Amino acid sequence: MRSSARRIAVEAGSRLADLLTMGGEAFDRRDANGVDDAYRRAVEHVAGTDRELWLALAIDHVALLIELRQLPLAANRCAGYLDQAGSARPSLLVLRAEIRSAQGNQDGVREDAAELADRRDALTADERARMDRVTALAAAGNGDLDGARRGLDAAERAFRVIGDLAAVRRVRRDRILVGLHLGEQDAVDEVLTDPQLRTVADHLAYALALKDRMRYEQAIQVLLAVAGPGVEPERRAHVLHQLVVLYRITAQPEEADRCLTLLVDAVAVMADQRIGAALVADLSDERVAEPARFDQRIRRVRRLIVGSQLAEAEAELGSARRAVRGDREVGLWRLAAGELELTIGTESSLREAVEHLEIAAADTSPAEVRVDALRALGRACGRLGADAAAAHSWAEAHRLEEHIAGLQLTDRVRIRMLQSVPDEHDERIRAAFSMVDRRGIDGIAAVVVAMEAARGAAILGRILPGDTGSVRDLPRPSDHEGAWRWINQIGERLPRSRVIWIMHSTHDRVHHAILGRGLLQHVSVPCWRPALEAAIDELMSCWANKDTLEDSIESGQFEARLAAVADQAGIGAALAEIPAQVRRIAAVAGGALAEIPLAAVRLPGGQNRVCHRFALSDLPCLSALLPLQRRSRGLRGRYRLRISPPAEGLAPAPGLPARTRLAGTHVTPGAVRAELERHSYRQVRIDAHGRYDHGNTARSWLQFAPAGKAGRLEPRALQDMNLRGCATMILGACESGMAQRVGRDERVGFARAAIHAGAASVVAARWVAEDNVAGAVLDRFEGYARYLPRDVALQRAQRDILRGARGTPTELPHADHPARWACWTLFGDAGRESGAPMIVRLVRRGQQLWRNHVRRR
Repeated sequence: MRSSARRIAVEAGSRLADLLTMGGEAFDRRDANGVDDAYRRAVEHVAGTDRELWLALAIDHVALLIELRQLPLAANRCAGYLDQAGSARPSLLVLRAEIRSAQGNQDGVREDAAELADRRDALTADERARMDRVTALAAAGNGDLDGARRGLDAAERAFRVIGDLAAVRRVRRDRILVGLHLGEQDAVDEVLTDPQLRTVADHLAYALALKDRMRYEQAIQVLLAVAGPGVEPERRAHVLHQLVVLYRITAQPEEADRCLTLLVDAVAVMADQRIGAALVADLSDERVAEPARFDQRIRRVRRLIVGSQLAEAEAELGSARRAVRGDREVGLWRLAAGELELTIGTESSLREAVEHLEIAAADTSPAEVRVDALRALGRACGRLGADAAAAHSWAEAHRLEEHIAGLQLTDRVRIRMLQSVPDEHDERIRAAFSMVDRRGIDGIAAVVVAMEAARGAAILGRILPGDTGSVRDLPRPSDHEGAWRWINQIGERLPRSRVIWIMHSTHDRVHHAILGRGLLQHVSVPCWRPALEAAIDELMSCWANKDTLEDSIESGQFEARLAAVADQAGIGAALAEIPAQVRRIAAVAGGALAEIPLAAVRLPGGQNRVCHRFALSDLPCLSALLPLQRRSRGLRGRYRLRISPPAEGLAPAPGLPARTRLAGTHVTPGAVRAELERHSYRQVRIDAHGRYDHGNTARSWLQFAPAGKAGRLEPRALQDMNLRGCATMILGACESGMAQRVGRDERVGFARAAIHAGAASVVAARWVAEDNVAGAVLDRFEGYARYLPRDVALQRAQRDILRGARGTPTELPHADHPARWACWTLFGDAGRESGAPMIVRLVRRGQQLWRNHVRRR
């Protein structure tokens, strides 16, 4: 510890000696109150008797409080002693400057330095070196990092001359902090190799080093340790500023807003209001004086560009160019320059943007700069018609985002980071959407093609092997006329009563397109993807198991959460664009949107649900529509197969007569496989128990005989079976329609496995289905499917449950609730099971109606 009084003789056993002993013992115990009390009394004891001793004791008092990090108390004592010091101020001014530096009061440090400028001769060599150090730190706080390094070099030389090695080590730590702000990798390496977390400044330095290496979540944890109200406001403000930045990077806006509120409160009590205002302005659009650091100046320029204040942005960018030093500054400046030229948007500006952004995207730039540069570079290339270069840039940007997300500590943060940024498909959709006003219907067609490109196409090769080249030959992103021709070819194949509804969620919007014969409508609603997916997850939690499903029905949570999801996703706005003559919809939904039970959503302006007006089916992608139709028409199966393995508690469902019925203990996976190889069946229905594995769909299973693992049929085993003659596979098992999203939005599960195996369509449940309701829905679907398209057949079956038709389980509580029937979904082709002529279908319908009449009698 520092001590001037020790160089002054103090009589042993005197009152003063006892007080100093008490103060020293309190210091050793880290007892700041004990030190303050002992030295206050010691100073008072000699006041008016020995001016030199009084000054030495006052200096010791303040210096010891500083070392104990009691800065507010030290500042208070120092101010009192300065009022009494008269001409003996220089040494106390050095202490006050150190206190102000530790508190982040850079204006105060400059004030003390100005007062001492003509009195440096009155300082000791130690005090001059200490003053050089805090003046250099003030320069760093004001963005003069080069000046700061020069000042720290001078301070280190002075400390070496006087032999104060502890001070030399402190200066080295200061230089590392300056190097961190400059992005110097040597400084980052040193801090990460030997983190010393004793002070707030140490925590800030370590967090900055972690931030440089993109370990954002770990940096947050480091800063949270020193973000409490017990930290002095100046230091706490810098901690909270960095926390806001890190929370925004990691897509945690609620936490960022909370810390921003705390930052505003901390700034209100800071001694240096100019620094505090700059910290707040750096995080918002608020305008203050010239920002201190280069990165803050560039952030302001980029905000001006976003706000279309291009002239002011260009002027400030030109001014900032003079401050460019190393690779980090080069990357930041080029990024802002490229974004400015991209916003101007002329062909020559776009070419200049490409030049700037290619430099900013180089490996010498920080990763976060490279990501933004690559994304903007893709946009510039796309507008210049360089589609391949645009796609490459966007894919590389997303690859870097995935790498950065992978460096975080928890899945929650990793997933939210990836949800909150656009991937290459989102960028293509955004680029097409930006052209809608200019290109009209061709622009909308380009948006639809971009949405289709985001849908997974791996399933196409199993629908029409060897023909995937033609069905997935999408127009280039810049070929707007080609996009319209491609869309029109699909629309011409649809009856006027049917449309395709394709939807896609980007990181900040949900896009909907309604495609039909001579019809193409587009709706886009603002929506932050992480918030939407969180809402959908809440909805899905309603059907996690039977107990939670029943609770959600009773409490109204199912309805409330479904309405909230529909509102966020803009479902009502899209439904309003569907013409009155339309009665059938094929939905192509990607990502979490595919989990929304559209049939249960209420129609705009009324109490009726979607299933009252529309028959729904689900397609993996637009390109699958025609191949699945051709597959359905080419099927040769004539009979029905009912598979009923032993299933305790499963209510028997009579269904329609089947040519073959596999029932009892001999229904093993092998027996089913052999039966499907032996005969070709038009319809296959499986009534069985099953289990859905939310972590890995491949481990889900349907339980056949024998009981236990040997009798389990997994999706991959179903995929290998022969369903090439099957028009409709009916999976009467709970959650058999649930799927897991992987890769390019591909969805794997039992429904997909059945289509891979050759089925044209699959009816399956998305969540736990009540046995009695399941039997009623599927039995009625079978009956209606004999003479109606499959989607209409399922709609009729669901509406029977909804209206409590005769023969449905009306005794069940809330039997008409959508949670009972909306789980059933038709995947794949929605056409008729049979290609028989109309007269044959009418005869069959009449026969079925007669049989139903006889049964009711």
